[in-house]
Amino acid sequence: MEYLYGSVEKSAVIIEFGALYTRCGFSGEAEPRCMIPTIFEYNGIRLPLTSFADSPSEGGLKHHGLDMWKLGIESFLQKIYFEYLQTNPKERKVVICENILNSSVLRDSLAYVLFERFHIPALIFTYSQTSALIPLSLTSGLVIDVGFSESRVISVCEGIGLLTSHRTLPSRGVRAIHNQIRKGLGLEELSPMIAEEILFSFCFLEKSANTITAVEPTQFSVSPNNIITLTPEFKRTSPTALFEEDDEGESITTLVLDALLKTPKDLRAKICSQIIAVGGGARIPGFNRRLISNMKELVVRDPKYSTLIALSDYFRVAKSPYPPTFLSWIGGSILGCIDVPFKVTKELYSKDTRLPDWASLNPMNASHPHSLSNLGFPLVTRKYKKKHVKKKKKKKKKKKKKVLCVDTTA
Repeated sequence: MEYLYGSVEKSAVIIEFGALYTRCGFSGEAEPRCMIPTIFEYNGIRLPLTSFADSPSEGGLKHHGLDMWKLGIESFLQKIYFEYLQTNPKERKVVICENILNSSVLRDSLAYVLFERFHIPALIFTYSQTSALIPLSLTSGLVIDVGFSESRVISVCEGIGLLTSHRTLPSRGVRAIHNQIRKGLGLEELSPMIAEEILFSFCFLEKSANTITAVEPTQFSVSPNNIITLTPEFKRTSPTALFEEDDEGESITTLVLDALLKTPKDLRAKICSQIIAVGGGARIPGFNRRLISNMKELVVRDPKYSTLIALSDYFRVAKSPYPPTFLSWIGGSILGCIDVPFKVTKELYSKDTRLPDWASLNPMNASHPHSLSNLGFPLVTRKYKKKHVKKKKKKKKKKKKKVLCVDTTA
């Protein structure tokens, strides 16, 4: 749209793909316009995002093929653009908040559909874990993402995620609480929507396992002909599945402490004092205080974490004015208002359809049109510099030996 002083760029489309829900809206807004189930569907075949890399028997990538997934992604994005956002994709750039360990095949498929089918002008990929710090005006912290299928933890220093500290725990997510609710109620076919309503409306976490708060039982209608009673014990114990140890002795508490152990010592005090909890599991009442209480208890009890005892007074969760479910999306919303250098434009994509791999040890390949050096990152990693950059050896000047002349004529 042309104005007196030039052109004004329209706000970007922000999309965050979650294992259960996808959040989408426009940049500059404080919350997404809509939340829809993350299910790619084409010709009656349902393709959940969680099954992208699953085995063929579970409907994964190998079973349906990459072309079927691209068609499913295209159908899903059509629903977002024309049904929910009601906007022209050719006029707005797109910011995608993704998991740091997302498959590169999924990222390439998204880029192909957006550029070749919807003809968007530019595309920006950002980590959902690091973008969660932007709305809180923080540059460093420990991000805990309690998602539906798994929980993830990573330390962030000055906006850079430390990959050595990244930890995942597939068995401890909101799905584990849903299973606990179904088991406690004896309803194995309870839908995720109803289980989520019970979890966030009636359940809560105590400060510690020994604390008991007096609450009243509640009547809940699962269906018009099925009314159940939610007992006080059920409300207290159902969310504790997040903090229970699995068969390998791991829980969310050990996940956080292990990430701190892999963080450089000079950064631990700053990072552990700015813990950011995001994701659906962080919405459970009492989650933050239970996490801090378990961390302080475990560093004293387990010799493995004895080096972190001195930091126990620094453990604290950063206060956020935004819901933890939307925190990463809001970070992407702010990022979409800025002209960032690391965006992939249509011109760059037409030269080479390969996207930059975030885990690549060779990010400075200048021959690649999407390399980080061409996208505005003048950073050379230590491993890359040691392996690829040849140091120029300084030539030592040979000193001339002084020769003493003796006069033999005297």
